[in-house]
Amino acid sequence: MNRFEESKEVFNKLFGELPDANTEIDHELMEVLRRFIFGDVFHSSDELDMKERELITVTILAVLQTLPQFDKL
Repeated sequence: MNRFEESKEVFNKLFGELPDANTEIDHELMEVLRRFIFGDVFHSSDELDMKERELITVTILAVLQTLPQFDKL
């Protein structure tokens, strides 16, 4: 499976189906971000499981005070 397919699989596990391209403000940018975050970053190491990665993500968002991002989780 290539990184693009892996990124879709991880996104679906966490959030369900991908958003409709018509509802996103910048679909191409979001696609690049999803491929990078869920394809490259999430598969960069097998030492952390999905729950640990999500806990780290929420912790970083809280520390950076990016509260609007919590609405997306």
